[in-house]
Formats: sequence, structure tokens, C-alpha cells
Amino acid sequence: MDRKCLTQSIQPKARKAKIFLIWYIDQDSGYEGQRLRDAVCPFFTSIPQVSCADLKTLLIRVRTPVRYGDLNIYVLLADTMDRLTRLAAYRDVFEDRKVILILPDNQKGTYALGFQMYPRFITLMPGGYDDLCAVVAEMVHPKKPT
Repeated sequence: MDRKCLTQSIQPKARKAKIFLIWYIDQDSGYEGQRLRDAVCPFFTSIPQVSCADLKTLLIRVRTPVRYGDLNIYVLLADTMDRLTRLAAYRDVFEDRKVILILPDNQKGTYALGFQMYPRFITLMPGGYDDLCAVVAEMVHPKKPT
């Protein structure tokens, strides 16, 4: 067999990296969860999105190995202190992940608990989500240095 033919047949085909948006909007989030979906999700229709409606589903997704070159961006809605506390209990799982965290309020203790998860960006739930859209857009399509 021709050596050139043999090497061509065993080399893997190049695969384009994929970006996934993984949303954690708990099924009990109610109005705020729906408001987040309506405000942000439509802006990123070209990106595959996965929605996790409970913490167990989110943890399974986070622990699932990612293909080399792929990027998962986790947008976590902690609409209550209880939900934030439960998320922070699994902070080691989110280590070295691209996490955007939405906090329920701007209290000092809330920020302290949120920062324990080492998020790339923190925003507040009661506000608008323009800043969140801008950050996700920058993570998905980073500007090239000039």
C-alpha cells in the first residue's frame, strides 16, 4: 500500500469548535426566570443552547466531558439566596469553567457567596440584561487585538 495513502486515511478530519450556552433557570424561578429567557435567549439563536431546569440536570451537564476545542458558557440564575447557597456548595465543579452568575440582590453577603464560584461576570437579577448580553456576545465572538 502506498505510504501517502495510508497516512491520509488515518488522519482525523478537522472539526470546527462549537460554543454552547448552558442556562440554569430553575423550574421554580417563575417570573424572573421567564423574564431572563425572554430578554436574552432570542439574541443567541445561532448558538446551541441547553436549558437546565434543576440543579441535578445542571451538575450532570457540567460533569459531562467537553470535546477538545468546544466551549461551554454557563449562565446561572440564582434568583434566591437559597438557590445561590446550593450552587455555591458545588463551586469546585464550576472551577475553570466560564460562568456568568446572576445574583438575587446587591447585599455584601450575596456578593461574597457569589465570588466563591469564581464567575467571569456577575450581574444582578432586578436590573436589565443588556450587560449580560454584551458579555456573552464578547465571549462568543471575542474582539481581535489591534
